[in-house]
Amino acid sequence: MRISLKVSKYIYSLSLGHLFVDFSQGALAALLPTLIAQHYYNYAVAATLVFAMNLVSSVVQPLFGFFSDKYNTGWIIILAILITGIGFSSLGYVPTYALLVIGCLVCGIGIAAYHPDAAKLVNGLAGAYPPIWVCYWAVEFSSKSR
Repeated sequence: MRISLKVSKYIYSLSLGHLFVDFSQGALAALLPTLIAQHYYNYAVAATLVFAMNLVSSVVQPLFGFFSDKYNTGWIIILAILITGIGFSSLGYVPTYALLVIGCLVCGIGIAAYHPDAAKLVNGLAGAYPPIWVCYWAVEFSSKSR
């Protein structure tokens, strides 16, 4: 299995972006005890933040996939990482619950926007071995942390 160093560099970069985008979704659950202590929320109210992020990500991602298939939207990969970072970082300093929910929704939209175009780009870069490289993109960094 030979793939050029330049192509594998792009796939490694996309894998790193995938790590950052998916990390923000999982890190919200770890952040809940801090948010509960900081804002005096109960568990149901705090869990609604995770629900909001997961719901918007799951509902909106097929829409981004549709537009990714229909139009050339590769530029959205960088924007999606930026949107995810802005949404997640806002959780640390917003004062009200409504703004926390909005931050989670923004983060979920960024997560949903990243996956279709990044998967399509990895598939296009993979050459003769798309299943291997798409699998690598999906699990490489998460498997090294175990």
